[in-house]
Amino acid sequence: MGKKSLVVANWKCNGGIELVQSYLKAFLEIDGADVVVCPPVIFLTQLRALIRKNVSLGAQDLSAFEAGPYTGNISSEMILECGGTWTLIGHSERRALHLESQEEVLQKLQAANRAGLKTILCVGETLADRKSGHAVEKVLGQLDILREANDAALLDNLSIAYEPIWAIGTGETASPSEAQSMHERIREKVSSLGETLGGNLRILYGGSVSAHNCGSFLKEGDIDGVLVGGSCLNVSEFEKIVRICGSR
Repeated sequence: MGKKSLVVANWKCNGGIELVQSYLKAFLEIDGADVVVCPPVIFLTQLRALIRKNVSLGAQDLSAFEAGPYTGNISSEMILECGGTWTLIGHSERRALHLESQEEVLQKLQAANRAGLKTILCVGETLADRKSGHAVEKVLGQLDILREANDAALLDNLSIAYEPIWAIGTGETASPSEAQSMHERIREKVSSLGETLGGNLRILYGGSVSAHNCGSFLKEGDIDGVLVGGSCLNVSEFEKIVRICGSR
């Protein structure tokens, strides 16, 4: 059997005790899928009972610093202490709303890796980038930090999520063939960093993923899973996505 599908729930700034309780009752144990649930970090401890062989918890972001006078920051070690073993890094909303630079994204990748967290690096292009023909250039440019890091351990712990920014929360999606084309280029770029890297890398598609469309993405050769936003706030919908991805 090849790589298991990776299915990631990004709650973003949503949820409360009701969503926590519904997740604790959810059935996410599917043999063919690894599942990562990324709630706001204050809910990690309450969700620890979710953790199974194939179900993990993650953060949506982390600090580049290990400790110190950084009000509002959450460190890698704090995430680990609360049961998190994964983190998203460089999500387009962090880049846009918090002006995260490539340098800061790299620092966060390195901080997470030092602590042993598994990382999901988010990359994507705007509608203007796509219309101007610069989508591939923009996305592959966001991967240049991996060459700069020059760290085999960091790459071993890495997955990548491709999210066309124009498809996030809009109901629009890239077509499966458009997504596949970008995923193929991403895998080629990572493969150029080391012979064994690209084949083992899991590359996820994100952007208005639903139970209705996720199966069509997973049929493509270089799409290894999905990063789910709005649909993960409906637990029954997210369970359906996990089942579909687990049976690919």
